[in-house]
Amino acid sequence: MVEAIGTTRPDADLEAVLDTMLEFDASSAIVVDDDESLVGIVTKTDLLESLTWTDEDRLPVQVFGADLMTELSHEELAKRIEDATRKYRDMRVLEAKVHFQEHDEQLRGIPLLYARVRLFTDKGTFVAADEGYGDRHAVSLALNAVERQILEGKTYGRSKKPADGDDLEKVYGWWLSE
Repeated sequence: MVEAIGTTRPDADLEAVLDTMLEFDASSAIVVDDDESLVGIVTKTDLLESLTWTDEDRLPVQVFGADLMTELSHEELAKRIEDATRKYRDMRVLEAKVHFQEHDEQLRGIPLLYARVRLFTDKGTFVAADEGYGDRHAVSLALNAVERQILEGKTYGRSKKPADGDDLEKVYGWWLSE
């Protein structure tokens, strides 16, 4: 948290908003109108997302470590994610994020990559990661793990059942009975 936070106008460009955040060493800036009334907030994440590649006809995919992608293009990556999730017709993918990280190990000149796929859907968030040689292999393994999570109904952050009265009685029965 910071004591003072910068303000910006709704018509400010991205560079001006970023300068305001850097000036106040803050991760966000408050958007105010001409009357200094609160209109909204802009975060660093908002700025990053506005600079991220998206295609109107494609699923929005953010790629971190995109320089490690040597086999797949952004379009192919989006298509592979769409193909993997298309099987689940009642689930809609809102956004996808893919992170790549390179290890020192190589096989026949192809680096070992760690790929983490995070899907934000209307059924929850699904996150899985795996390692493979090259970006195509790593993404395939991570998407397989995401599909297993979808089939099992396990979502990130919502894997535990909500506690109801019967569950509470089982867990705390000895304590509640006294």
